[in-house]
Amino acid sequence: SGINDNPALAASSYYLQQRINLAHMQAGVTIVDPKNTYIGPHVSIGHDVVIYPNTCLFGDTKIADGTVVAPGTVLTNGKIGL
Repeated sequence: SGINDNPALAASSYYLQQRINLAHMQAGVTIVDPKNTYIGPHVSIGHDVVIYPNTCLFGDTKIADGTVVAPGTVLTNGKIGL
């Protein structure tokens, strides 16, 4: 089925957000509040990373092992802890 209106777009975005977050959590990343954390598909996150709520990571962003990402962080094509 296609996306034909704003509610369908929001539902699709939420589904993709949860899928990306779940993959990172299964790989050992702690996402304190997955519903309020937005991670793009090309972001690279190391092991034992903690990401707090209201964080947006996009583009070619890289997060080093053991990093703590503070609440409200917004980063595109950046590096943390490298």
